[in-house]
Amino acid sequence: MRFYVHYEEDSGDAFTQAMHWDDADGRSVAQLAQQFGLAFAERHPAKMRGHVIRLQRADGAPLPDGAPVVQAVLDGGDVFSSLVPKPSAPPPSAAPPAAGAGGSKEAGAAAAAAVAQQLKPYLEAAEKAWKARAYRRAKEIYGELLKVQPTLLIALRRLGELELACERPEAAIPWLERAAAAAKMDAPVRLSLNEAHEAAGNLEEAVAAAQEAVKVAKEGTPTKLRAQLRLGRTLFRAGERQAGGGLVQQLLNQHMEDPLALHAYGELALELGQTEDALKVFLRLITQKSEDKAVRALLARSLKAADGVPTLLAQLPPDKASASAYAFLATVVKEHSGVDAAVALYDHATALEPASASYALNQMHTLELKGDRAAHLRALGVLLKYCDDNAARAVGTLCCSEYAAALPPLKDVERMARMPQRGAAAAAAAGAAAAAGGDGGGARALAELPDDVGGGVEGQPGAAAAGTYAGEELDLLALFFTGVKVLYCLGAVEALPPLLRLLEPARAVKDLHLTMIRNENAYYCCVAQLLASLPLPLPPRPALYFAGDSHSLAPGWRECAWRGAPHLLTPVLVTGLKAWHLRKASDFFPKYNFEAALSAVPDGAAVIFAFGEIDCREGLLVAVERAKYADLAEGIATTVEVYVSTLVRLVARRGFVAMVHPVPPVLNETRPVVKEFNAALAARVRREPTLRWLDFFDKLLTDDGERLADGLALDGTHMHPAYVNVLEEALERAESV
Repeated sequence: MRFYVHYEEDSGDAFTQAMHWDDADGRSVAQLAQQFGLAFAERHPAKMRGHVIRLQRADGAPLPDGAPVVQAVLDGGDVFSSLVPKPSAPPPSAAPPAAGAGGSKEAGAAAAAAVAQQLKPYLEAAEKAWKARAYRRAKEIYGELLKVQPTLLIALRRLGELELACERPEAAIPWLERAAAAAKMDAPVRLSLNEAHEAAGNLEEAVAAAQEAVKVAKEGTPTKLRAQLRLGRTLFRAGERQAGGGLVQQLLNQHMEDPLALHAYGELALELGQTEDALKVFLRLITQKSEDKAVRALLARSLKAADGVPTLLAQLPPDKASASAYAFLATVVKEHSGVDAAVALYDHATALEPASASYALNQMHTLELKGDRAAHLRALGVLLKYCDDNAARAVGTLCCSEYAAALPPLKDVERMARMPQRGAAAAAAAGAAAAAGGDGGGARALAELPDDVGGGVEGQPGAAAAGTYAGEELDLLALFFTGVKVLYCLGAVEALPPLLRLLEPARAVKDLHLTMIRNENAYYCCVAQLLASLPLPLPPRPALYFAGDSHSLAPGWRECAWRGAPHLLTPVLVTGLKAWHLRKASDFFPKYNFEAALSAVPDGAAVIFAFGEIDCREGLLVAVERAKYADLAEGIATTVEVYVSTLVRLVARRGFVAMVHPVPPVLNETRPVVKEFNAALAARVRREPTLRWLDFFDKLLTDDGERLADGLALDGTHMHPAYVNVLEEALERAESV
């Protein structure tokens, strides 16, 4: 923890020491006073002569000498000191002090110290849970502590902050109001109360809380500046733009190098549309706080503005030294759905550093997010250009020139592509596909690929040791893998067998799934195993779109009867999407990917939606542990509502024939959550007349419902495309309901 100890005098003499205190440090307030006294004595030796330090809170209440610092002082708080005469040693024969006012005071301090000692292990456990973001556990402990000490400041404050962290500002307000009442002179609590009121839309109350924080914060402290800046920002947002903006500007003029002042000024500049000023501020701050979520989000907003990238290029002109900065900034803005800005920045980075496989790889991934045929073809163009510029570069024995030679020309790939496309061409293409009929265009056969294509290499003879490839070689292998994934998503699957034959020897290295390219490796392995059972060439059938996360690949490009006619299940991949990402407040890039990919699907098309598996695997249980929900049932209900309401709005706007696919029950570890999720999802979908539930989840399990049904396992994560048979039956039943 970090806090500040201050000494102030009316004469103007002041001394402040920033304290870094380990959470496991059990030393007492008295020992903190001694430590501060030594530092103070170096600065003011005459003042310390004959005196000792006593510590108190901002409201003047003394801190008990025997209390542990970790319990008596708040993280980020302020402690104040005073000089008191050093007590004279009593004569050896002196009797113990008589009971009275002094004795009662000492007895009270001793009792407080005893209580503090009793609570110490519980406070330590609560704080440990808090720092681990195990908010559910922290909430339980702090709640129990309040039963013992109803005004325990740290518990009241943490419970309010916990509700804020869980995006429940209305629930945070009562806790923080109680904390403010328990600590009349505590500015940090009032700043948290300001934040809660502002998030809840109570701007008048937010201003009042900020004003109180300014009033009680000690002059010259970081807390005072923070409170003043927060007041300026809140006034600005409450409609008093001149007063709020003027206060922030005044404070910035006084504290030109202070990150808090710069941050506040940048926020207001952004809200006023002053992109140049905002960008200057957040570029400066990102160099100091590269992982700060708030700074990254505001920098992304600056770059997403219409003049964001041109303004950046004026401030940071393109040259070889700028390439890494452009790539980093592209990553930042992409996280917050600034895909066009990210593409533009990667264009510059790859042009300045054509030998960087990492930049080319990230450029391909960013283009994939646009979700349509043109962007995927452009991604292949990035790959081909990299291979052309770096023809001799190799991973294992596979060099770029050999890989590129196995790729068809882009114009041929475009002819093979079946992925949806935007614009006028889309309607024509859809009409042509729908009109196509007959027997599917001639004989079809499986590609001649090894039986174990895409399979695991662990334990196979000849597999290279883990760590065989260095970072740049791994990036190149990931680039090659991504080319396979892009071709599959395009529907240019006839182009894939030659590439798989080249890549299988190159990927025969142990533990690729543990490296930085584990995702690219997983996609490649999935596609390779799917291709081994996919008859080629693909028949000319009308599309039945299948929108989903990576589970959309398994049924992709398989024939499936719908409404009495054969269709081709056409994957619409949305990488990494949780249903939770679809909520209104989210700007995470999978949501952009979802909206972009579905915008390329023709109006009125039939679409199967298959999302929710990632929520079940890595979202819901974590959210419950972090007190986002009271229990799993609430988490599922909330997530299902976000998902279904999104689909209902989409159908109303686009006229889709929308069918909802159950979450696949592949993983043993998450199957109980998947079952509960599917039950809630089915019930919710059935209440919507514009949605149809595909009722075949039970067919994916063994008779006892405990395991994935025989023959449906593919790679340990996805289902085998053999399940399309039961999907087809469910489609027929859904039509008859």
